[in-house]
Amino acid sequence: MSDSNKYTCKKCGASFRVLKWPQCSNCGEPIPDEIRAKYSEADDEKVAKWQSLLSISSPPERAASRKQRRSLASEQSIDSWDPASQISADAKAIVASQNKTTQAVRSLALFFFISLQTALGGSGLVSLAILFSNGQINSGTMFFIVVGVLISVVGFIVAVWVGRAELDKSRN
Repeated sequence: MSDSNKYTCKKCGASFRVLKWPQCSNCGEPIPDEIRAKYSEADDEKVAKWQSLLSISSPPERAASRKQRRSLASEQSIDSWDPASQISADAKAIVASQNKTTQAVRSLALFFFISLQTALGGSGLVSLAILFSNGQINSGTMFFIVVGVLISVVGFIVAVWVGRAELDKSRN
């Protein structure tokens, strides 16, 4: 970062590039328009000097886009400047794919957790019913066996439903 491009904030003393930030990157103090214009003119003079030394003419679309960017930056309110708007399309795609992966992993975790809980609960109830019946199947034992099996089956169906709902979230 060259000294001609650097501005020191009057409030906090931080140094930063004026043409890159509409306000202090440390404390958020807005840069006065006259200072922004001064640095902008200095940048134009530098580019013109190097172009004249190298005998390169400025392409019209580049010069026009630079002027449009400067006028847009000066017209844009400092309060409405959003750092998220500076994120590239590649970074947005990476974040979106990470979110999809997170939802898919969450789907698997919920499926396995719910399945494990209900299977352990249901099979535990069946095991206890058989253990306390001393091997004889009567109506009380049969009731607890049926309830245990129902807990396991319903738990598996709920686990599939919850896992599928979470997986569908990853597709959006």
